[in-house]
Amino acid sequence: GLLICLNNTALGYRNLNQNSKAEKLYKSQLELALEENFPRSASKAMINLCMLYAQTTDKANLKNYTQMFNEYVKSNKDVRLSTIDKGFKHMINGYNFLFQNQFQQADQEFDEGIILATDDEDPYHLSDFYLLKTKLNYAQQNYAKAEWYNQKYDSVQQLLNKDELTEYALDLEKKYETQKKEQKILHQSDQLRNRRILITVLL
Repeated sequence: GLLICLNNTALGYRNLNQNSKAEKLYKSQLELALEENFPRSASKAMINLCMLYAQTTDKANLKNYTQMFNEYVKSNKDVRLSTIDKGFKHMINGYNFLFQNQFQQADQEFDEGIILATDDEDPYHLSDFYLLKTKLNYAQQNYAKAEWYNQKYDSVQQLLNKDELTEYALDLEKKYETQKKEQKILHQSDQLRNRRILITVLL
């Protein structure tokens, strides 16, 4: 319970862009998970720390925690990464190589991430990897290739936006139908009440 609470509270701080508070909580989660031997929570904390450092361009911490994560996953047989976490593994390793200007290794990690996201039909990770491939090719001045990946990224984003709009429309329709039913029940209740009053008056 406490580990989940730490993770979710840290995520909330990340969404508010309060990165130092999120970092502190992720580290507390990691320390406790390692101490109590909860591999899944420990690996989640390492992933979240690595993603935090990647997105804030903290190269030193990203390198240290990426190495820690890789060694932990490799040495601990109890760690079973989900498909999503395997995608994050490619992402953080790719970021780490990218920040060290090891473009070929970064490219390989991102390619493996694209394959994984495609096989898993995960449009969110697929979108992320296409964007990373765009940035990677711009960094190498491969502008035509960068533009191609940027178009792939835009295509996935359009599908995601369309799905989100469809889901929003369905939610609105559901709320509208619920309100209609509630209004109908209220109307029927009023009619019944009026009939009772009328019967009472007639009697």
